[in-house]
Amino acid sequence: RTGKPRLLLALLLTALPQAQGEELKRRGLFGIQAVAVPEDLRKELNLPPNRGVMASRVIPGSAAEQAGMFARDVIISVQGGAIDSPEQFVQTVGRYRAGDILQANLLRRAVNETLDLTRSVTLKSYPLESAPDFTIEYGSAKSALTTHRTIVTRPVAPGKSPAVLLLGGIGCYSLDLPFDDANAYKKILYHLTRRGLTTFRVEKTGMGDSLGPPCSQADLNAEIAGYAAGLRALIEDTRVDSERIYLLGHSIGGMIAPVLANEFPVRGVIAIGTVGISWFEYELENNRRQGTLAG
Repeated sequence: RTGKPRLLLALLLTALPQAQGEELKRRGLFGIQAVAVPEDLRKELNLPPNRGVMASRVIPGSAAEQAGMFARDVIISVQGGAIDSPEQFVQTVGRYRAGDILQANLLRRAVNETLDLTRSVTLKSYPLESAPDFTIEYGSAKSALTTHRTIVTRPVAPGKSPAVLLLGGIGCYSLDLPFDDANAYKKILYHLTRRGLTTFRVEKTGMGDSLGPPCSQADLNAEIAGYAAGLRALIEDTRVDSERIYLLGHSIGGMIAPVLANEFPVRGVIAIGTVGISWFEYELENNRRQGTLAG
């Protein structure tokens, strides 16, 4: 418990501002399912490789439909910036909020001709998660880095309940999942809530409604700071039994959980599929196993 790295981590955690319920603007919903441009359509449009994304589906009633977009339209730029993959399209749109107006340049293959079009898309609000048998609350918590979106599920029973804070695996993804009922995190947290536990999620920097730099630019300490802000808010929640808070860590979250448990009073740590060796050896083990499975 001594040494400079330990001291720096302690300073990072103890210097966190108190969690606040600051209102975060809801992220915007464009309203298409973006996929890679099929090769036959790419040839028809004379598009270079890795340029554009195709709308495989336009959601009825969405901003994209109201702007006059159709399935098989190919978006080549948004706000003047070239689009080269579905992932980049999602990241680009994800920087904007409900009510923002985006200029999208697209190509549409009509009979014997290619139309070069511009559409103004007024983003609608991303929907909220909902459940018929418990409540779901959207809030926020401040870390030393930024303001994070938080999502709380609460059982209907009155009084204080035990609680679980989710510490997710490595990578940049949103935990705000109104469309994805098959998501494993969502299924676990909803099940725990139906068994009488409050659950708490913290979006990483730049993900979902969270402010701050892109998640891909954040280091481990920044990620820990976001979880610490969420844990602090959970401890201060008057509807939670602060003596029965558990950390549920998956993958690298199982390595972060003991770090937080050394700094905050928690009842226990649950680890799923975590790492007990160095990261380098872990990657080697994965490569060996995957190589064997692939023949």
